[in-house]
Amino acid sequence: MSRLKSTFHTQLPLLLVVAAGGLWAASYPVPAQVWRSKDGYTDSGYQWDRYYFISCRGGVGLLHVSGTTRVEYGPGRDRAGGRWSWGAERLNGRSPPPLSYAADVVPPEWRTLGFGAMSGGGPPLNEAYRYSAAAFPWPAVVTLCAAPLAVRAASRFRAALGRRRERRVGLCARCGYDLRATPGRCPECGNVVVAES
Repeated sequence: MSRLKSTFHTQLPLLLVVAAGGLWAASYPVPAQVWRSKDGYTDSGYQWDRYYFISCRGGVGLLHVSGTTRVEYGPGRDRAGGRWSWGAERLNGRSPPPLSYAADVVPPEWRTLGFGAMSGGGPPLNEAYRYSAAAFPWPAVVTLCAAPLAVRAASRFRAALGRRRERRVGLCARCGYDLRATPGRCPECGNVVVAES
């Protein structure tokens, strides 16, 4: 079980690093967005709730837009409030305006080093809406995914240095017993000590 857990803790971050790196590389030639939305008619009008994940020009944009349009409830309109739906599409870089970093879900003046966030809303006249947006660079995602691998490698390196130091000082690697009097075998735990060359 411990080995399985160790393998999982190594392979999952590695898989995430590879996936994030691939999406980062693909964000330049193939900008894309994935969305989840729920639209439908209710007693207060037409309501929508939409979440967007946008990968474009080396940046990630997250956007949430929700609101209500005041319309008369007429016959033939589903009052259930809609269902959640998913979608994905490649963004068209030829249509104006040209695509930019994270599709500018957060304007450049609101970003620092590629990171930015903002929120707001519209006036409740015929249409009331709220939005929240965040943008961050793909390299930050790759670094965040690689952090567990770096921590694991550093801890293994530190443990190896500790074992080497114990052997050099003359301590048993298993129990820490002083082996200066019996260099071949630990009298405490029976561990056979391999001489370091």
